[in-house]
Amino acid sequence: MNLISTVPALQSSAATHYDAWERAISEFASARLDQPVDSLYPLAIGRAALAACRAAYDRWAARADNDLTVYLDAALTALAAGFASEALRWPVATQD
Repeated sequence: MNLISTVPALQSSAATHYDAWERAISEFASARLDQPVDSLYPLAIGRAALAACRAAYDRWAARADNDLTVYLDAALTALAAGFASEALRWPVATQD
Protein backbone atom coordinates (compact mmCIF):
# COMPACT_ATOMS: atom_id res chain seq x y z
CA MET A 1 0.00 0.00 0.00
CA ASN A 2 2.86 2.37 0.72
CA LEU A 3 4.34 1.70 -2.71
CA ILE A 4 0.99 2.22 -4.40
CA SER A 5 0.59 5.58 -2.69
CA THR A 6 4.05 6.79 -3.75
CA VAL A 7 4.68 5.34 -7.23
CA PRO A 8 2.61 6.94 -10.01
CA ALA A 9 2.65 3.85 -12.26
CA LEU A 10 1.33 1.73 -9.41
CA GLN A 11 -1.31 4.35 -8.58
CA SER A 12 -2.57 4.16 -12.14
CA SER A 13 -2.70 0.37 -12.05
CA ALA A 14 -4.45 0.39 -8.67
CA ALA A 15 -7.03 2.88 -9.95
CA THR A 16 -8.02 0.42 -12.68
CA HIS A 17 -8.48 -2.31 -10.09
CA TYR A 18 -10.40 0.02 -7.77
CA ASP A 19 -12.74 0.95 -10.62
CA ALA A 20 -13.39 -2.72 -11.39
CA TRP A 21 -14.03 -3.50 -7.73
CA GLU A 22 -16.36 -0.53 -7.34
CA ARG A 23 -18.23 -1.61 -10.47
CA ALA A 24 -18.60 -5.16 -9.15
CA ILE A 25 -20.06 -3.90 -5.86
CA SER A 26 -22.39 -1.52 -7.71
CA GLU A 27 -23.57 -4.36 -9.96
CA PHE A 28 -24.27 -6.54 -6.93
CA ALA A 29 -26.17 -3.71 -5.23
CA SER A 30 -28.06 -3.03 -8.45
CA ALA A 31 -29.29 -6.61 -8.58
CA ARG A 32 -30.21 -6.62 -4.88
CA LEU A 33 -32.09 -3.32 -5.16
CA ASP A 34 -33.61 -4.10 -8.55
CA GLN A 35 -32.32 -0.77 -9.88
CA PRO A 36 -30.18 0.13 -12.90
CA VAL A 37 -26.48 -0.18 -12.15
CA ASP A 38 -25.89 3.48 -12.99
CA SER A 39 -28.62 4.77 -10.67
CA LEU A 40 -27.84 6.67 -7.47
CA TYR A 41 -27.99 3.98 -4.80
CA PRO A 42 -25.96 1.24 -6.49
CA LEU A 43 -23.29 3.81 -7.40
CA ALA A 44 -23.25 5.24 -3.87
CA ILE A 45 -22.97 1.77 -2.34
CA GLY A 46 -20.08 0.81 -4.63
CA ARG A 47 -18.17 4.01 -3.99
CA ALA A 48 -18.82 4.06 -0.24
CA ALA A 49 -17.74 0.43 0.17
CA LEU A 50 -14.55 1.07 -1.78
CA ALA A 51 -13.79 4.18 0.30
CA ALA A 52 -14.32 2.28 3.56
CA CYS A 53 -12.03 -0.52 2.40
CA ARG A 54 -9.33 1.90 1.25
CA ALA A 55 -9.46 3.62 4.65
CA ALA A 56 -9.10 0.21 6.32
CA TYR A 57 -6.09 -0.61 4.12
CA ASP A 58 -4.46 2.72 4.98
CA ARG A 59 -4.86 2.24 8.74
CA TRP A 60 -3.72 -1.37 8.54
CA ALA A 61 -0.63 -0.40 6.51
CA ALA A 62 0.23 2.39 8.97
CA ARG A 63 -0.19 0.26 12.09
CA ALA A 64 0.47 -3.35 11.08
CA ASP A 65 -0.89 -4.34 14.50
CA ASN A 66 -3.62 -6.70 13.38
CA ASP A 67 -4.86 -8.74 10.47
CA LEU A 68 -6.25 -6.68 7.58
CA THR A 69 -9.62 -8.42 7.92
CA VAL A 70 -10.06 -6.83 11.37
CA TYR A 71 -9.83 -3.38 9.80
CA LEU A 72 -12.04 -4.29 6.84
CA ASP A 73 -14.69 -5.74 9.13
CA ALA A 74 -14.64 -2.69 11.40
CA ALA A 75 -14.85 -0.21 8.51
CA LEU A 76 -17.66 -2.04 6.71
CA THR A 77 -19.59 -2.65 9.94
CA ALA A 78 -19.39 1.06 10.79
CA LEU A 79 -20.45 2.00 7.26
CA ALA A 80 -23.41 -0.39 7.36
CA ALA A 81 -24.50 1.10 10.70
CA GLY A 82 -24.25 4.68 9.45
CA PHE A 83 -21.26 5.21 11.75
CA ALA A 84 -23.48 4.98 14.82
CA SER A 85 -21.39 5.18 17.99
CA GLU A 86 -22.14 1.57 18.99
CA ALA A 87 -20.62 0.38 15.68
CA LEU A 88 -17.31 2.17 16.27
CA ARG A 89 -14.83 -0.03 18.09
CA TRP A 90 -11.20 -0.24 19.03
CA PRO A 91 -8.53 -0.56 17.67
CA VAL A 92 -9.68 1.04 14.48
CA ALA A 93 -11.62 3.94 16.00
CA THR A 94 -8.74 5.14 18.18
CA GLN A 95 -6.41 7.91 17.09
CA ASP A 96 -2.64 7.62 16.77
